[in-house]
This record gives sequence, structure tokens and C-alpha cells, in this order.
Amino acid sequence: TIGAGAIGAIGANGADSAIDSVSRKRCSKDEANPDVKRKKKKKNRFESNGPSSHVALVDDVFSIVLSMLAPREMLRLGCCSKYLMRMVTHEHVMRNSILSGGHAKMSMEHMMKLMSERKIFFPSAFRLLRLANGQRCELPGCTSLVHTIRPQIGLFVCWTCFTKTDATSQIPASSNRWTEDHRLRDIVQHKRTAHYTYQRKFYLWSKPFETSGGEKAGPLVTLEDTIRLTSAKKSIEDHFASVKDSSRPELLE
Repeated sequence: TIGAGAIGAIGANGADSAIDSVSRKRCSKDEANPDVKRKKKKKNRFESNGPSSHVALVDDVFSIVLSMLAPREMLRLGCCSKYLMRMVTHEHVMRNSILSGGHAKMSMEHMMKLMSERKIFFPSAFRLLRLANGQRCELPGCTSLVHTIRPQIGLFVCWTCFTKTDATSQIPASSNRWTEDHRLRDIVQHKRTAHYTYQRKFYLWSKPFETSGGEKAGPLVTLEDTIRLTSAKKSIEDHFASVKDSSRPELLE
């Protein structure tokens, strides 16, 4: 007599042999029909190289779509994936913001002036889009509402941070250092130095600014740069030579 264990072993072996026969049949079918494999490979390549969706749209189509969106809608679309974020260009942001009007238009007009005068670090297209849609101060720890960028420095900063904190520093025109140090006067009054005057005082951004994403932004010349240049007895042209790739007015043409 055959025991129950032997019957179970036979059943298991029979099942394994059945599975093996099915696998061999599938492999033989694939070998007999090589087009199936080619189609699968094409599909896999298509899905890995294209956008995250299964429908592949070429860059030109996305560019047309972006050119028809308002700044807020463009920001939402760009946040969906890195691919869409890279598709946003300076032209898209500038054109759509100016056509939309309001605060976005005012911010872009200020930015265009500062960039054409080469006073600030040239922003990436997506930072420019964030500035067009900005609502709150971008300095760490501040949540005050802001409508437009500061036209003097190109940053999305509230009035309190701009005037009543150490983010900006003042140089009185009546001080001895101002009257005696010609290098200081040349740097502060240079056409590419972003500053503003109030009651015979020159106000400069205190130190270089970086966004939360590590992008340099704001004025090319700060008070920290001014002190370093005057101490080393260097001209402002030496400073601009070190940051020559940071302002690119040719992109505005």
C-alpha cells in the first residue's frame, strides 16, 4: 500500500512538472514570435524616458500648454514633476505674468529692470515663477504678507524685515568713513550696486542671500562684500569678475 505522504509527494511533483511544461510552452511561443519581445522593449523604453504619465507629449506641446496658463496655474503644473519644472522658461513666466496683470505684473517689471541693470543674481525660471506668485516674506522666520518684490533688491521681503532688522545696513553720508574712503563711495554709488537712499543715508543688503533651495538671489553687491573689498583695497570690478556668470542680461533679449 502507498502511504498518504507518498501520494502527497507524487501530487507535488506532478504539479511542479505541470508548471514547468506551461513555462516551456510560453518560452517556446516567445521564441517563435520575437515581435512580442520587441514590442515589450519599446514600451519599457518609452515609459522610462518619457514623463511620469503613460501619454508621451513632446516638449513643444508642453511649451504651448505652459504659454497659455496663468502664473498660478503654471506653478501648480510645474510642481507636479521635475520634468514639468524644467519645461518652464523665463519667457513663459515673463509673458504670462505681464498679461495677467496685478501684482505678478508689477513684480516682473521690477525684476526686468534689475536684471537689465545687472544688479542682482539672475534667477532661475522657476524662482521667477515663485516670485510672480509670492504671498509671504521669504526671509526665514517671517510670515508677513507681501504683494510684490522690493524693487531695490529683487527679493520678496516685507517692509518690516527690509527696514527694521539687520537684513539691511545703513551708511550715513555724513560719516567720516564715507567722506574719507573713496573706494567705499565708488562701490556704493556704482551703477550695478543695488541700494536706496533715505535722509542722506545709503541702505545696502547686509550679506549674500540664498534661497531655501540653495540658489543665490538678491543684490550682487552687499555690505559684506563692500567691507571685504575696501579692506583688501580692491575695486568693485574685481568683485564682478568673480560673479560674472551670475547675471545674464542676454536672456532678456
